Amino acid sequence: MGSTPYSEAAKGESGITQPKYDAQEAIMSGILSELKEANDLINTNDKIEGDIVYNGDALKWKKLINSFRLKVLITLSKKTTVGNYNIATEFASIAGSQSLMTSIADNGELKFADAADSRYTMFNNSGYGSSLYMADYFINLFKDRHDPRLFTFAAQTTGAKEAGKAITDYTGYNGGNPTSPYSDNAALITAKNISKVNDRFYKDPTNEPASVLSYSELEFILAEATARGWISGSAKTHYDNAIKASFNFYQTYVKIRDNISQALM
Repeated sequence: MGSTPYSEAAKGESGITQPKYDAQEAIMSGILSELKEANDLINTNDKIEGDIVYNGDALKWKKLINSFRLKVLITLSKKTTVGNYNIATEFASIAGSQSLMTSIADNGELKFADAADSRYTMFNNSGYGSSLYMADYFINLFKDRHDPRLFTFAAQTTGAKEAGKAITDYTGYNGGNPTSPYSDNAALITAKNISKVNDRFYKDPTNEPASVLSYSELEFILAEATARGWISGSAKTHYDNAIKASFNFYQTYVKIRDNISQALM
């Protein structure tokens, strides 16, 4: 992003109405320092009142903070240092000595509730239900790998539904080319051969939680750090853990039919 207000930001009540712009390196270094301070300040024996994310569990907040520190560091992987931090050394130190997320139960996420102003953000969104269709490159990523998470993202084509194809039949899903003229995709609609977004995104008031940082993403970060030689261990193990955690997430939170649930196992 380049330079942006940071050290003097949000200080209007102190009379600073035109905060100075800090260099990006100072900002990233400052973020790392603030996250370290946040981790150090939290006592795991404390109960955090009014906590709607972890229900007051201080240890889970420490896990999220430290996992987020690793995310910040991996985004700086093309650099050797930032401020006073050696990026690879700091990553290894945190990964080796601090509490990190260990399952999807530690996900930094906000669960929705079926109450006013607390429902899933796309609930009752007319655009999702009437005019949004899936892109072919996204659909094909899942079809080519026989990845059953497809059934949680996309709806069957109208043609597949009318033909009585099983929800788990990969041939019942198709996307359009978002770079093609509208007429090309309109032809797919006429032919009943294009998938809409799965209706859970606009019909389910709670749907899946909104994630700030998930255990699955942390495992991908650890896999990359291992491949870079920043930490020891198996990059493949971390990568596989990330994939399994993603499947576990959709098994846990997405309201799906039994045959889809079996496919996700």
